[in-house]
Amino acid sequence: LRYAKEKKIQELKLKKLQEAKDAGKQKLILVIIILVLISFSAIFWYVEYKKKTRLTQELENQNNNTNKILEEYNQNIEYARQLQSTIINKREPLINFFGEALILHKTSKKISNNFYWWNHDENNTLIAVASTTGKGLTSAFTTIIGVTLLHEIIEHQKNYIPSQVIETFRKEINKIKNENENNQEEIKIGVLSINHLTDLVTYNSFGTHSLLISKGIKPELISDKNVSLLKNTESNDAYVYYKLNPENTGNDISFYITKNDTLFIYTDGLDEAAKQKGLKNIEEFFISNHKNSLNIIKKNLIDLLQNTIIKKDITIIGIRP
Repeated sequence: LRYAKEKKIQELKLKKLQEAKDAGKQKLILVIIILVLISFSAIFWYVEYKKKTRLTQELENQNNNTNKILEEYNQNIEYARQLQSTIINKREPLINFFGEALILHKTSKKISNNFYWWNHDENNTLIAVASTTGKGLTSAFTTIIGVTLLHEIIEHQKNYIPSQVIETFRKEINKIKNENENNQEEIKIGVLSINHLTDLVTYNSFGTHSLLISKGIKPELISDKNVSLLKNTESNDAYVYYKLNPENTGNDISFYITKNDTLFIYTDGLDEAAKQKGLKNIEEFFISNHKNSLNIIKKNLIDLLQNTIIKKDITIIGIRP
């Protein structure tokens, strides 16, 4: 009996010892599992950290490259703007050839889509106003091309006939477009020629408007096709208003200018700006300012355009003999 009792006690001890061993194994396995999970988590977070660090570095590099490209682009834009401004304004002042002259050039961006140019010799003055569909650097490039072509046509070929100037100008532009697929800008241009010996004015355009404001009776028009009467005031100092817009029909509009006449040549952006101010068109402004000097008209025009959203660049040149 004593032996059986001792055996039973021994079995219980062995059982407890086994249970303790099993519990230790389970704890060890649990610890190992926890360590494995911690290790995997550490590896995962380390990989993610390295990935994020690499992506952050790549983004910083991209931002640095983008900022560098943007800085270079802005420098190019500024250089192109200065070059364009120099090319446009490098002419003898227009006021030297006329009693009064008005020039207004407003842009919607740093580089204008418009440019103007004139040339004067002993007997003739030719004025050209143009607008392009290009943007940014292409506008500056187009300005250089346009001014160079006009210089060649007028100063070298001595051609002062507007329809022929426009025809030659557009042929050369089309040649350039055919040779360069990336340069497909369209150019609208108006050309006004004045013979100072005979006071004969000749005008033609491709997409650009011109306005004649004449004091008194209708001027003698050699060709009055595409000339529309805008308004004839009934006061003693009556003004007759004519809008010239041949739209490149090939037929020049010609007439004699007198001391009291005023000529404006301008791009279509001016009409759009006038409509923002509640005017039907820009001619309403000219009609209401017909008694003013060109300096006053320019001031009033600047006031009219104040706080106007310039969607299209605006260029206007006005002259009085």
